Parts: sequence; C-alpha cells; structure tokens
Amino acid sequence: MVTNIHKYIKTWHSKVDKFITLTNFQKNKFLSSNMNISEEKFLVKSNFVDDFGNGYKNRENYFVYVGRLSIEKGIITMLKAFENTKYNKKL
Repeated sequence: MVTNIHKYIKTWHSKVDKFITLTNFQKNKFLSSNMNISEEKFLVKSNFVDDFGNGYKNRENYFVYVGRLSIEKGIITMLKAFENTKYNKKL
C-alpha cells in the first residue's frame, strides 16, 4: 500500500537523486520491478574492500564471521554449511 502511494506521488522519480545498492543483483532487482526507475539513478557501492594480495603471504584456511549473532543474519545457515567440511572444528 505505501509503495503504491509513493508511486502515485512519484517519490522515487522526483524526490530521490540516487539509489545506492550494495550489489548488482540488488540493483537489477529494483530495475526489474514495476517501480520504473531509470538505471542512471543507481549507484552500486559494495560493502567491502578489494584484496590486492598485499597481506600475509602464508595464510591459513580460516573463516571469520563479523556480525550480530541472530537468525536473520544467516549464522545458522553458515554453520550448517560448514558441518561436513574439514573446517568444522569443535572448540
């Protein structure tokens, strides 16, 4: 309902200069929606930095999770994905 009101009063077209998305997938989801927003209004600003290999040369195989430990963050899905791998070590 709220989205329809904003479409009617053209909030997305006249009041927003740029839409910032974290991935191209997210941008394409918006572009394929019925909101009819032009591609020029989107900027993909990834939430990470590139690794140019200037770090430690002898890295070990570890994984790090940084984030809130809650269901919506997908922590349980991540733990299940590692259950049957060589990285599944009990502390």
